Amino acid sequence: VQSCPEVPDGGCSICGSGLCTTNYDAIFEFPGQPAVRCDSLEQVGLNGGLPDEGCNLLPALVEEVCGCQAARPNSSTPIPTISPVLGTTCPEVPDEGCSICGPDLCVTNYDAIFEFADQPPVRCDLLEQAGLTGELPDDGCSFLPLLVKDVCGCGTTPPVAPPKVIKVVNYIAEVFPDPHFRTWHNYHYSYHGSCDMVFMKNSLIDLHIRTE
Repeated sequence: VQSCPEVPDGGCSICGSGLCTTNYDAIFEFPGQPAVRCDSLEQVGLNGGLPDEGCNLLPALVEEVCGCQAARPNSSTPIPTISPVLGTTCPEVPDEGCSICGPDLCVTNYDAIFEFADQPPVRCDLLEQAGLTGELPDDGCSFLPLLVKDVCGCGTTPPVAPPKVIKVVNYIAEVFPDPHFRTWHNYHYSYHGSCDMVFMKNSLIDLHIRTE
């Protein structure tokens, strides 16, 4: 097993003293705030990006969904380190990712909705996370900064967004006849054209569908 990370002066563990997250990909949604992964939220706490009341409130709320434990199991997969620190600096961009706002800029209007022709609307914070984790095509990384800069409020310093009440949201992606689609982020849209498309793609599955 791996020991939990040390908590620096000025930081805190979202799981509480001596504990850390083990469910890195688990998602929280803060009412009125962007959804956040457990690993990212933990990093924000360690870096001192949470207010004192957040440090006091979170342990009881994240214990189950983030899998708070006194140690982490050994894994060949490195622990993710994408860590937007709210109210201090923009998140670092991994080698395989990109910033939808452009170099050294990040989203500040988390809840703003970005819409583009023939594409489903998407929240700016979720679009930013897709860029950071390498889920956007190369051409998306190149043309998005000009399109999102106003609506997503691209800037150099994200505002402090202290967590309020946390609820866990489990969405299901699906496609059904006509056809209609529901994404992992619970966006609904329809497409009545004929084509082959990628329905879901990650390190475990590459699923394509055909509409006729």
